[in-house]
Amino acid sequence: MTYSYIIHLECPKCQTTYTDQEEQHLCECGSPLLVRYNMEEAAKTFKKRESH
Repeated sequence: MTYSYIIHLECPKCQTTYTDQEEQHLCECGSPLLVRYNMEEAAKTFKKRESH
């Protein structure tokens, strides 16, 4: 079972993307990074849990 559905980190200001493999909080431009998730895969997991 997958426990992390993170795809990557993304800067909302300049759209630069970063890997989720390293802890990083700020973009090179100084903006806080946003976490992007694979929502389709996460939804499948949560639907399976609800049906039990």
